[in-house]
Amino acid sequence: VRTGVALEATRTNLLLSAGRPSRFVGDVGDRVDLLGESVRVQPALGRGDGYSVDAWVPDAGPDELLGAPPPPAGLPPHLTEVRAGPGGHTVDVPAWGGGQPRPEPEDFGVYEGVARLADRVAGSAATQYAAVNRIEAHLRREYAYDERPPSPEAGAMPIADFLEVSGRGFCQQFAGSMTLMLRTLGVPSRVVVGYTGGRFDPGSGTWVVIDRDAHSWVEVYFSGVGWVPFDPTPGRAVTGRASVSSPDYAPQRDLAATAGVAEEAVDPPPRREAEAEPETAVAPAGGGGGGGPGDGAAMAARLPLMAAVGLLALMAIAVG
Repeated sequence: VRTGVALEATRTNLLLSAGRPSRFVGDVGDRVDLLGESVRVQPALGRGDGYSVDAWVPDAGPDELLGAPPPPAGLPPHLTEVRAGPGGHTVDVPAWGGGQPRPEPEDFGVYEGVARLADRVAGSAATQYAAVNRIEAHLRREYAYDERPPSPEAGAMPIADFLEVSGRGFCQQFAGSMTLMLRTLGVPSRVVVGYTGGRFDPGSGTWVVIDRDAHSWVEVYFSGVGWVPFDPTPGRAVTGRASVSSPDYAPQRDLAATAGVAEEAVDPPPRREAEAEPETAVAPAGGGGGGGPGDGAAMAARLPLMAAVGLLALMAIAVG
């Protein structure tokens, strides 16, 4: 898909993109380099700057991911490792489906309860996708969105407190919790930080994204597919048929029953917020050809915008 991005009231040295960027077109500064999988520019861009970006958006559905093979043997081990609290040891968790025994719950230190919860919710899943599906659905069903959740007691780990005590939190708690639970099971996963798709402005024919659209969600790596987005935060959604957050989530009924995954979407936002407006060209500012009605420009503009992909630092979220 192609998206045109125009900055009106922000300053950033990370380029925003819907999906996985493959090409940026426009004046993006004197120096461009990679920061992890994010694209960083110098000097920073600000009001009046713009560019267009071609990006790949995963579109795998539940049926396809249920048949995905286990993660490859050469997958970097840090995608499944867990830091057992601030200053704690690192727990190396074998990748899902490799046949190696998983660590015991007590090996995760302060996250022992989290590991036991993950095992109870998804440990019996036959496939990696079923495990992801069960944890995402569990968090959306059993936990409440709250922008002012109660503070953990002194010395308590925020993620553990959210999952085991308060049950209330916002996107950071939900995304961090899902990633931590998945990693205790050996599922390669990470937290993504960026923005939701914003709101459509029919007057200008563009999608307007503001600071209140800042959001965190989860990506999981599947062999043969790559990184696929999921959103455990109630009332929020990612674009993609594989996530129970999406109104488009619709696995085959018989397959859903035999695979043990959710039969329908769990607390998705209203479809009017999730559907694209009729496809229209979104002209990029700052150079590059504009998107046409058939190239997905309008659809791309409504997708979550990824500012930075972070390999989750569990110690960082543990200390808040």
